[in-house]
Amino acid sequence: MAACAYRFTNDHIRRPEGIRTIAVEAVYDTSREVVPHELLWEALQDAFAADGHLHLAAQSSADAIVRAHLRHALIAPAGTLVQVPPLDGKEAKVAEDPGRQAQPFGNFNQMTQAGEFHNDATLTASVDIEVWSLRTRTLLFHKTYPMAGTFKAIRDVALRGNNWLRYEEAADATFAQLSQDLAQKVVKDLLVP
Repeated sequence: MAACAYRFTNDHIRRPEGIRTIAVEAVYDTSREVVPHELLWEALQDAFAADGHLHLAAQSSADAIVRAHLRHALIAPAGTLVQVPPLDGKEAKVAEDPGRQAQPFGNFNQMTQAGEFHNDATLTASVDIEVWSLRTRTLLFHKTYPMAGTFKAIRDVALRGNNWLRYEEAADATFAQLSQDLAQKVVKDLLVP
């Protein structure tokens, strides 16, 4: 089935003067949260490559460079607080504070699982994006972008053995999607005045 598609828009694409090639510097991360910031770096490169108005190049031969500074990142619990029954069926005893006295090993609680958790988590971040001309050494573009998303922290209480892995995968996938969205905004904001 052949068809012709037209798209009408008021957007006018304009490359910054004298800029035909662009490099993307590795993300500078000063946040205190461990997030896969390399996914943001890859998303920025992919967005510029997919757009095609500026060609990716090595920093040594590029006309401009993109710098991303991940200033703040936070993964915090959200959603419903879920109580988890103990694995062995025994209720955990609440230990009294022993002070500075040495306690026998048997007096310590078994800490093999959390007794409660939140079923969702939120990921928030703040990223400063700068585009510098490498020819004139001038700042062409600067903007701070917020990132925010929610993901399922725990999918099933019964599958306890791999919940940590599922949590990490969900957090990484959310950060990857937020990075792609941010990268597309950066390209549009740079090219559409």
